[in-house]
Amino acid sequence: PNGRPAPPSMLDYQDSCYGRERRARSERLYTLSGSPKLGARYLSMQIGLKFTGPGTLPRADAVELFARADRLGYHSLWMGERFAPDLFLGLAEMAFRTEHILLGSAVVNVFSRTPAAVATAAVSLDQMSGGRLLLGLGVSGRVVVEDWHGLPFRRPYQRLREYVEIIRQIVGGWRVQHEGEVLRLGGHAIEVTPLRDRIPIYVGALGPKAVRLTGEIADGWTPVLNAPEAMAGDFEALRAGAESAGRSVDDIVVAPDVLVLVTDDKPAAREMIRATMARSMGGRGAYFGARAARAGFAEEVGRMTELWQARRRDEAIAAITDEMVDAFSLYGSREEILEGIGQRAAAGWDVTLIRLPARASAAQMAETIEALAPR
Repeated sequence: PNGRPAPPSMLDYQDSCYGRERRARSERLYTLSGSPKLGARYLSMQIGLKFTGPGTLPRADAVELFARADRLGYHSLWMGERFAPDLFLGLAEMAFRTEHILLGSAVVNVFSRTPAAVATAAVSLDQMSGGRLLLGLGVSGRVVVEDWHGLPFRRPYQRLREYVEIIRQIVGGWRVQHEGEVLRLGGHAIEVTPLRDRIPIYVGALGPKAVRLTGEIADGWTPVLNAPEAMAGDFEALRAGAESAGRSVDDIVVAPDVLVLVTDDKPAAREMIRATMARSMGGRGAYFGARAARAGFAEEVGRMTELWQARRRDEAIAAITDEMVDAFSLYGSREEILEGIGQRAAAGWDVTLIRLPARASAAQMAETIEALAPR
């Protein structure tokens, strides 16, 4: 191709990416019915799974759990890395052990690999999986980029924009020509024929500027730490970005995550979720805490961060209030959780990605996945 094609409609784009038969098979709509609060209303909902680190789950148990999710009809399986095992290797293994579930990266940071490396890995995974890859990208933060990878954390949003442009050129089979503000590439094309000429790109954006950029350039949005009541500004930024690029916001798949555990022991679940939230906000980057602060918990986040940095970890975990836990998670009976997922569908979530607390046992994870299975 000599130029970039016009942005397709989401339906045409899904047909291009998945094929009509695969799309019909993959989009298993999960109907929530019989809810006392929803009454006679039926909400169609897609549910995926998100695992962003190894947690306490042995690898063999994790692989079996993911394969079971495929058999149970979950929409997608998302894997992350940060300081954990390589996500591309993990997704490659799951490409061979699953048949239908879509496979997402949550997320690949745009600093530690070149755009060509990300694109070639994505093309390879897409071929292995038969066209099931969803490529999640993000800017990460200083803790990961500088402290872990030893790279300067500069101009992250411009870098993300250019990564998306370059990856789309490579996946589309174009000879790359890119003269950007951050990156300059030219003269080469990938030496294999990609299975699809476009792989869906999701962005794990959290702040207003990043969410607006997502609306401009991405096919999907997959944020973390999501309180539905506090997301109006996010949706405004997403819409503004889409409209500035001449797109409809309806063409962007909204796939936030939520911490979930099916259990009859609510106090224990609350403590697991509290610890997971504290680790995310205290140990993995200020952007998580900033998102919680924008949701109305600035005072709590400030206290928790101060304690975490002082290595008073138990006190930092205790600083996560019950109100915060309830804002960002769903725990309790199957019916209670389905009610919460239905409310999120009504609030504009196209796909709800359920994320299990890091301290949950293999049995608790399996019980939750079985209880919420779309089939």
